[in-house]
Amino acid sequence: TDIFVLNDSGNNAWTGAWWITKQAQAGLNPNAIFHPIEYFPFRKISLVGDGNLIHTISRQSDTQNDTVTYARLTLPSNLIVRHIFTTNNRAWILCYHRFGEEGSIIEWDGFTQSYNQIHSIFSNGALCGVNWKEIPIIVNSKGLVLEYRGQGFSPMVRQGQKIAFSVAEEMGNALSDSTD
Repeated sequence: TDIFVLNDSGNNAWTGAWWITKQAQAGLNPNAIFHPIEYFPFRKISLVGDGNLIHTISRQSDTQNDTVTYARLTLPSNLIVRHIFTTNNRAWILCYHRFGEEGSIIEWDGFTQSYNQIHSIFSNGALCGVNWKEIPIIVNSKGLVLEYRGQGFSPMVRQGQKIAFSVAEEMGNALSDSTD
């Protein structure tokens, strides 16, 4: 329910209870299995996943205090944040579905009041994602490798062949369930 920070005081030590005590924030959701944290250089903010919420932390300079915005972004209540990564001007928030239905990829510019787009993940959720030469690449829980095509994600195809882990071809199997 809390975030600890290394070097917050400049003495190469951990600052415990940083989120709750030092930043005076409500505790993070104890029922959320994942609390991913990602720095978004384009907007100079850190994103903290917390269930279906994204909190932000910004510091404009080393001489200013952190500014925390609790629940800066609220996602649909059936989505749970599992992983966050960024490209140059977008944050990509990978979510699984709370009730086992199709999860989503949330696209956000880090500025607008709400997310920009919700994209299909073609499975219950995403296991991981990376920025490859400014192209978001995702591995979903069925083992498919997805790539962003400008308007949405689609399975990656190279030389006429779909790129996927072998489990993607096995009926009913998945790499992981949403809570692993």
